Amino acid sequence: MSTSQRVVKNTLFLYVRTIVSLLVSVFTTRILLGTLGASDYGLYNVVGGSIAMLGFISTSMSGVIQRYLSHAEGSGDERRIQLIFNNALIVHYILAVVTIILLGTAALFFFNGVLNIPTGKETEAAIIYGCMMASTVFSITIVPYDAEINAHENMLFYSILGIIDVMLKLLIAIVILYRDNEKLVFYAILMAAESFLLRFITQQYCRKHYEECRKVQMCHYYDKATIKEMTSFAGWNMTNTATGMISLFGMNIVINHYFGTELNAALGIATQLSGVLMGVSMNMIKAVTPVLVKSEGRNQRDRMLEISYVGCKDYDDDIDRLEQKITENANAIAEINKLIEGGSVITKVENITGGVEVTLSNGKSFTIKNGDAGKDGTQWTIGEDGYWYQDGKKTEFKAKGDKGEPGTPGEPGTPGKDGDTYIPGEDGFWYKNEVKPENKTDKTWIVPGVVSVADMGDYYIFSNLKNEAGEATSATVYKYSATFVSSLVHVPSNINKDLGDVVFLPVIAYDNNSKNTAVYEYNSSNQPLYRTLVNGWAEYEYKLNPANVNPQYYTGISFVEQTATTTTRATEVGLPLAKVVTTTDRGRLIVKASAGDNANNPNAFKMYKDDSEQGTAYDNPDGKPMKESTKYGEAGKVNMLAYMVKNTNEQLGETANINVVSDYVATKRMVVEQEETTIGFAVDADKYADPTVKAPALPLLSDMYKKAETKVNDYLASLPVNLKFLYTADPLDLEPLLTGLATEFHTNTGFDADESQYVLTDLGFENVTFQYEAVSYMDAEVDQTKRYLKLDGSKISVIDKQSASIGRQAVLKVKMYVDGKFVMSKLMKIEFVEQEQQTKDFVNTDLKEQTLACTALYGGGAKLAAATAYQTATVVEGLKIDFDQYFNALQVSKAKFVEYYGGGNPTVEVTKDGVKFDGWSFDSEEAGKNLTIDYSNIEGSAITDNNNVYFGLKNQLRAGTYVIKFTYSTTNTAPTYKAFTITATLVVKDPVHTWTYNPSMWEGTEYMLGYGQPTSGDYGAPFLMKATIEDGFMDSWDGCGQWDFELVTTAPASEMTLTTDIATNKHVLNIFDKKWMGKKIRVRAVEYIETKDAAKNNRKINNIVSATKTSEFDIMFVNPVVYAQVNAAAAWYLVDKANTTVLKEGAYLPIYRFVKLYDIKRGETNGMMFDGSQEEPWFERNEVEIGKGLFKMHKVEVSYKLSDKNDAIVQRHASILKSTDGKEVGLLKWNNDEGVLVGDVDQPIIIDVTIKNSWMGQPEQTTTQTQEITVYVKKADTKYTVPATGFLGTLAAPEGLGSYADLN
Repeated sequence: MSTSQRVVKNTLFLYVRTIVSLLVSVFTTRILLGTLGASDYGLYNVVGGSIAMLGFISTSMSGVIQRYLSHAEGSGDERRIQLIFNNALIVHYILAVVTIILLGTAALFFFNGVLNIPTGKETEAAIIYGCMMASTVFSITIVPYDAEINAHENMLFYSILGIIDVMLKLLIAIVILYRDNEKLVFYAILMAAESFLLRFITQQYCRKHYEECRKVQMCHYYDKATIKEMTSFAGWNMTNTATGMISLFGMNIVINHYFGTELNAALGIATQLSGVLMGVSMNMIKAVTPVLVKSEGRNQRDRMLEISYVGCKDYDDDIDRLEQKITENANAIAEINKLIEGGSVITKVENITGGVEVTLSNGKSFTIKNGDAGKDGTQWTIGEDGYWYQDGKKTEFKAKGDKGEPGTPGEPGTPGKDGDTYIPGEDGFWYKNEVKPENKTDKTWIVPGVVSVADMGDYYIFSNLKNEAGEATSATVYKYSATFVSSLVHVPSNINKDLGDVVFLPVIAYDNNSKNTAVYEYNSSNQPLYRTLVNGWAEYEYKLNPANVNPQYYTGISFVEQTATTTTRATEVGLPLAKVVTTTDRGRLIVKASAGDNANNPNAFKMYKDDSEQGTAYDNPDGKPMKESTKYGEAGKVNMLAYMVKNTNEQLGETANINVVSDYVATKRMVVEQEETTIGFAVDADKYADPTVKAPALPLLSDMYKKAETKVNDYLASLPVNLKFLYTADPLDLEPLLTGLATEFHTNTGFDADESQYVLTDLGFENVTFQYEAVSYMDAEVDQTKRYLKLDGSKISVIDKQSASIGRQAVLKVKMYVDGKFVMSKLMKIEFVEQEQQTKDFVNTDLKEQTLACTALYGGGAKLAAATAYQTATVVEGLKIDFDQYFNALQVSKAKFVEYYGGGNPTVEVTKDGVKFDGWSFDSEEAGKNLTIDYSNIEGSAITDNNNVYFGLKNQLRAGTYVIKFTYSTTNTAPTYKAFTITATLVVKDPVHTWTYNPSMWEGTEYMLGYGQPTSGDYGAPFLMKATIEDGFMDSWDGCGQWDFELVTTAPASEMTLTTDIATNKHVLNIFDKKWMGKKIRVRAVEYIETKDAAKNNRKINNIVSATKTSEFDIMFVNPVVYAQVNAAAAWYLVDKANTTVLKEGAYLPIYRFVKLYDIKRGETNGMMFDGSQEEPWFERNEVEIGKGLFKMHKVEVSYKLSDKNDAIVQRHASILKSTDGKEVGLLKWNNDEGVLVGDVDQPIIIDVTIKNSWMGQPEQTTTQTQEITVYVKKADTKYTVPATGFLGTLAAPEGLGSYADLN
């Protein structure tokens, strides 16, 4: 945001504050005047005015502190800011103490005749005076924090704080309005509290947002000189402010003394309004002042004057834009220099619209803008010819002088003088040879109004920048900041991640074909296996520290070998050859190393070899034995290499220009055997160079025949054609089409690369070249090579472009050399053709997505319509391909298509979901082939049969994505296309058949409920935990095949089975172990097209369950016996000290009257077993004992026990009775033959009721649930009446609820 915009914004904030303050203050004054009355309000103003006279201290000091803070911020001196703020705090704390002393002393005078205080108000006036003293202290100590906010130009917070201030004062006025007494005292206290709250908010805000406010260390920063400077500066300002304050508030005292407090009230209101209106005119000054002082702090006086003008008139857009560009350019250059010092380097400077863009190695870009918008920057660089180039165009100015002509031969002549060079100066002018005043020319290298950049090698000169005064200036930005290398760190960079942090020196080595007599022409004789034939180069990559060191300040020396040697060794291991690779990636050093010079000394670096009896594969047989090394284990298994650079910065002196050695890295050998080299040829069957074909997919040339081959011509005849060449074509250069390859490589650490194609240059081999020789090849009584092939270096053509060459074949030998060494030769067979036939791949979109249910589908055609497999099929669109489109594309008639590409069915490949698919056939009746392709029409004539290929889908075809590819080719040379393909995609989907769930059998939509079933009838025992799955769904299944359900959850058959009921054709899930009770069991709904037949492997599709929206759902078996407690506590209770010899006087309670049991599936209406709330609790209907039948079927057993939670009284006096034969009946007895045990509070008795039910007739498969019932004993004189439901049985022969075995 520009300065002018910031001033406008801050002024707006201040005006909003002023307007809100004015409106709220008027309203607040009206409330206060009405609440306090004119006398009290005047008293508050006169007492406050006597103290406010000292307000000139804080008012004058606030401007001083703000001025010094803004000045320090403008200069960017962080320590100066800390110094000013801490010393400002010291000054204001001292002023606060002085103020308390002065006001305390002044009180003696004010309250002894100076102030006219109404009789009886003296105490209130003293309290007001004390509160105002506190407010004044708070106001003084907050001054440094207010100055911070103003210095940071944070007028938004300043305005919000001002609005909070007036709102709090309004709130205080409203609170006073509702107070009955002591209103004036309470008002004074609240105003002091409000002053403290504002101080607290301001202090906390500053500590959070401003660094200098967080680091308050007054003792550490105390500086007498700074305090003196600030107080001296404040002197005249304080004098001016003091006279104004004394004049204003002294008038208050005078008016009070002569006219009383009521006139003070009127003057207070007028003064308050006057102050608010004065603030309106001060808002602009308050917003502009910090900006002015900051500019002065930056030594930008012209800019300060400019802002003064901006503050006094409408803001000028041109000045604003210029100021913004100046600031942005200065910030950008400062940021660039900062990043360079931190390790980044400049990687690119380029012109852009409106200036230039500088890019650093960390990826950041900065724009240096022109003074004139819309113009591109200009850039000067030195070309390879030694001249200066402006934006890529050569100029007349030389950057490097030409050497003078030497003297005449014979007598030594005087050397000629170097030519003049031109150097761009920072002032924008060219200098000859050296930048000195006397060498300055009158020619400028800058373009008016445009940023110009000169690349001086180690640094850039940015010229024609505008400074704050609007004058042209320049800036120098160095490319590098570091002056020496401190360390090197190796960075692993292997071709294969499995090779680890080891560097492998590559070689092409002799193979077994050179061990004895040479087998091929490129072999040697009597060479040891794996001896070096050609050395390649390995890359050692290092990270420089620091990364931004100037490359001119260091130079590479050599490798260093760390392995120690024994004294008995005759020769040293030697060092590899080294060369530094030029890179623009700063901070990165790449050094290439080779084990030897291929021309003179292939074994300069004699790497260690395993000299044990078995040896190590791919060691160099000319290397040094490991036993001659004393390091790295018993046998010294590896060579360790580091690289050394020397610092060369002359400015640092010789002592600082030390050698720096990297960390050591293990170095081993990588071997490509000679027979593993080959030559790739980047052509397809009928085109020349094809840039899209690269290793590892390059076609290879044919192998060379052996030296011992006696039937060379026969061998040549058997070779495939590598290139078809148009006999009339211009010469073809083979060189760019050939690539040297390796099919494998190995290391002497035991690594073997996968067989593939590896470009030799990628493996580190350099200077791969080829030579060509014509090979005599006799056929048809002529030498087809020598008669027709013209070879000119690497270029081939047909001699005289003779038509007799059509169909002839020539043979060419290609010899590959690596760094001058003959490594491999291959053969290339070339066929001369009449025209270059093309190939093409068509993508067909005629086939449409099909949903295949139980009925077969086909696209039409008489052949499929007559086929047995499609007699009941449905004809649909999107299952045929119209071949007219291909007749047109190939530019042939149907008859010509049949002539060229016919003669039977084409080659067809089908994949399903990316995998080869064999389940298709041209024959619709072929068993097991569910995709039929009717191609018969294409073989017909143009007028008897149509042009469509039809497709048929039998109902057993599985869903998926089918890709059908037709491949056509011809040996006829007449058509334009010798081969083409048609690829069509057919998507087959399963139908969506749905099972709609039955809500009454489901727990929401989460799972289906398994209730269990009787063995037979309604009550046939034992009760079985089985669920009929179809019961969980409606009868609206929309499938067409045979439905089925599959068990997804895995469990042994002894625990769970899913079977089909033959009689009902429904699926029954059985569980045989109670551990599956309450657990979800996953089931899948499927459908077999036609029937479920394992032998036929019929197609199976998933169905959808409406509750889960998928084919899978859960079933959970629940306890079939449900317990519900009867709320009988109000009717049934016990009475303390009741007669225990009588059943119905309160000593006994039937627990069974609190119990209700029913079958969960049948519910309470139809499945009630026992209902204790009924006089006849066993459920019957139409004289059928349903309750007892269900109770017996579930083998329910109910038992009762006093809970351990009961207290000692209950344990001693309560008991649960059984029948005379020991059966559970559920009768509770209370026996108290002692003193009174129960008072006004009833005594609770907790009973544990245990309900057991089993199924499958197996006791171990029993489910247990325990419920608590609480009954109460009332005090002894409670009246007792037996409820209507009554007891079952008598005291002598009690009955109730117990075991199923007790029922008749």
